[in-house]
Amino acid sequence: MDRAIQTIQCEFPGGTTTLVLTSAMEVCLRAYETARLFGFRDDKECIRNHAENPFMVIPETAGGNQPVKCITFDDMYAIASKSRLANAGVIADKLQITGQKLKIKILKLDNMFISDDLHFAIDGLKNLRKQLDEILVDLE
Repeated sequence: MDRAIQTIQCEFPGGTTTLVLTSAMEVCLRAYETARLFGFRDDKECIRNHAENPFMVIPETAGGNQPVKCITFDDMYAIASKSRLANAGVIADKLQITGQKLKIKILKLDNMFISDDLHFAIDGLKNLRKQLDEILVDLE
């Protein structure tokens, strides 16, 4: 079971849902909140009928670490397609954009760390080359 490392609450006129960034660097949505956001009264039945692969994620909460059911964006679009809300498609698209922005932010951070590691490795190789040159000079 993945752990949540970041959550973002998204508010819309009809309700709210939470985006979850997992320790596997995947972005997902809290299942039952998302079902209610799209106008489903029985959120559990909605998830059972329209979500193919719900999974559990453990976010840190004030009440301790308790697992919550989450869904992918594909499942969110399946739920939105069954919604009676006129603006369901717009809500789904806005959630997708927010999720993509979160992924971009994470990729930028990863890129920064990889760049730093690469510069450190290059400096280490330059120092190694300098040491090898000094050893070769001493051997001659």
